[in-house]
Amino acid sequence: MENSQDTANPNENWIEEIVDTIASEYGWTKDYILERVYPDESLLYVGAIDKRRKNDYLMRLAIVTNPVLQPNDQKSLWNMLSGKDSRQLSAKVVVNDKIDRKGFAKLKQQLSKHSRIGVK
Repeated sequence: MENSQDTANPNENWIEEIVDTIASEYGWTKDYILERVYPDESLLYVGAIDKRRKNDYLMRLAIVTNPVLQPNDQKSLWNMLSGKDSRQLSAKVVVNDKIDRKGFAKLKQQLSKHSRIGVK
């Protein structure tokens, strides 16, 4: 049996998505958001949240790919992410297939120090 939410029009849930995004980011309650945040403001909040999250994801990408990039590619990626390069991030960044085993071992060692991260 299908859930009625699964068959609902995705455009009908826009208010729940906005409330969820703002509540999860700022810790505000649903009532607070619905009573105190104007609809046009909510779109600005969601836009700012999305932009911040995308920047966080890009930084994580830089951290994860750093050990496998050549020094010139590392610099190019960093310049793109830090805004020093006006070009958009593209698929032109070449990833080296060789793994920096020493760097990877160091990363694993650092991650294993955290109790909430399981490292094999």
